[in-house]
Amino acid sequence: MKSIWPKYRRDLQNTAQVPPTTLTQTQTPQSVTVPLSNKAKLLLIILIALASMLTYKRAGA
Repeated sequence: MKSIWPKYRRDLQNTAQVPPTTLTQTQTPQSVTVPLSNKAKLLLIILIALASMLTYKRAGA
């Protein structure tokens, strides 16, 4: 898990850098906003799962 975590962090940083420009340029077209929302949902689900697992392990230990 520890080796996988930095990779997701890097992906988060990359996605965090991209949206501001893409959102300002493409707010109206749905074809562009839908894939972004799907990717965001997947990232959020993965992050929530990882965060809950980490906090659960800390609470258990």
